[in-house]
Amino acid sequence: MPKRARTLSVALLSLAGASALLAPPPAAAAPEWLATPEAQLRAMRRIQCSEVDGEPAIYYWQGYAYSRVAGEPDKTLFRVEGMNIRACGPLANAKSPADFRLVSREILLYEDPVTGEVLREWPNPWTGKKVTVVHVANDPVNGPIFSTFMRAYSSINREAVARHSVFSGPVKILDLGGGDGDLSMAIATHHPEAQVTVADLPVVIERTSQSFSSHPHASRLQTVGVDLLQDPLPGGYDIILCAHVIDILSPEEISGLLAKARAALAPKGKLVVFTPVTSDHGRGPLINSLMGIYFLALARGKGRFYSTRKLREIAADCGFKAFRDVPLPCDEVLLIAEKGG
Repeated sequence: MPKRARTLSVALLSLAGASALLAPPPAAAAPEWLATPEAQLRAMRRIQCSEVDGEPAIYYWQGYAYSRVAGEPDKTLFRVEGMNIRACGPLANAKSPADFRLVSREILLYEDPVTGEVLREWPNPWTGKKVTVVHVANDPVNGPIFSTFMRAYSSINREAVARHSVFSGPVKILDLGGGDGDLSMAIATHHPEAQVTVADLPVVIERTSQSFSSHPHASRLQTVGVDLLQDPLPGGYDIILCAHVIDILSPEEISGLLAKARAALAPKGKLVVFTPVTSDHGRGPLINSLMGIYFLALARGKGRFYSTRKLREIAADCGFKAFRDVPLPCDEVLLIAEKGG
């Protein structure tokens, strides 16, 4: 049996005020025990798992899952209950003695919100159809599971974005960090004159090219292998699309990427950013604030969820003008800006 257990609800309660981290930082300096990157890593490890290599820690949580649809009151959908077991150990090619590797496994059950019974089927309140319930069983949580989650997360508003009129007409679109190309294929499907190119790392592009080759609109779908942060971007595009890529970057990296994007745009080109956002006052919504902390602490160590105002400021500093916001369900936004003179 594991030597200790922790309750995730306690951890979440401690993070419930985490959105305050997105507010302007206090003037006081960080305490000495958090004054260096190594100290911060050690603190993160104490939160995540044991300080003893290989010693398992258990997280347990329970609560409720709600819907959030624009114009509708939130609905209680499920009761949820889950657990996660994890262990930390040494990291290969570590650059600091504080570096560590975390591996975990988890399950989550969807339950009837009244009786607590584990659900096998669920009546969808919007379609009226009964659907099979797929419970969460991540083994391991890390690695490909994160990519799978992000792909599913990106699909929530994909069709609404793909249909948007900004992509209409004979436009050339460069989809930065387009990954598997799901959004690019949706855009090509809804806009018969659009030509879309996914720009991503060469190892990613190999898989994307395979998906494009069998698509009905393959002649209007292309790929280019680039490191978005290191390489120059190909030019001559009418639209540069950043879909769910801004949130893994630091403000400085966003600024550098948008500057290159502006240089790659045609004279009357447009920037389109599709991303989850926090509120302009920096204190919510809670789920995006917590997810932002995840991106900052675990996903890459530099990203976070930004407010629309912050993204406008960064883009404006890069020379973009005439901003237009399109709010989307689940606290996402489509931010459109013109290259300007």
